[in-house]
Formats: sequence, structure tokens, C-alpha cells
Amino acid sequence: MRSSLAFPLYPEKQILECQAAIRLFPKPPALKPIEFGKGVAGWVLKEGKPLLLNGEVEGKKFEKFHQEGQSDQVAMCIPLRLAERTIGVVNVNRLNSGAEFDQDDLQILTIFADNAAVAIEKLDF
Repeated sequence: MRSSLAFPLYPEKQILECQAAIRLFPKPPALKPIEFGKGVAGWVLKEGKPLLLNGEVEGKKFEKFHQEGQSDQVAMCIPLRLAERTIGVVNVNRLNSGAEFDQDDLQILTIFADNAAVAIEKLDF
């Protein structure tokens, strides 16, 4: 499983940059900036809506959803929102386990994301 928190360091360029990542398997993540609207995290940032993905994803909307060497993946991605403004995303992936996330998982992560957004705002950096 991997969990990552990302938020826009450069809002004028609409780019997300990963600021924290936890990955519970040996290979560290490649932390590349994510363009607004691209991939799962970029889509959630653009739309400002949570996303629950279980298993196979069809079409080109999230063509890089599966990483090389991974057979199956499920993910939840939640916007970090302050009022009507999305300041970033929280993304949680489960790789190769066969277990899916459900609406209860999405609700719990949404509560976490709401609290994280308030904490980030209070940091005032």
C-alpha cells in the first residue's frame, strides 16, 4: 500500500508536487510533478471531487493508473478543500492485494482530508 499527500506549490502553473509519501514496499516512489488535470491526482485537483477506483480502469482518462510490474491496483483520491478552493489532494493506493476500497473507506479519507486542509491553512506558509 502507498499513501501520498500532494498539493500545489505553484498554483499559477497548476502543478501538484508530492510533499509526503509513505510506501510500504521496498522501491521508493518516483516523485514527479503532476500537471493540472493529468492522471488521477490531477483529475481530482481539477474537478474538486473524490474518486474511487477499483481494479481495471478503461479508456485513456487515467492511462498511467497502473504502474509497471503491478497487476492490479485500487485507489482513492480526495481533494483537500478550503471553502470552494481545492488546494491539493490525498491519494491512497492498494497494490496487488485483491481487496477493494468502498464508500466507507472514501468517507473516512474525506474526513481526514477535510481536517488536513484546515491544518495546512493554519500553517500559513
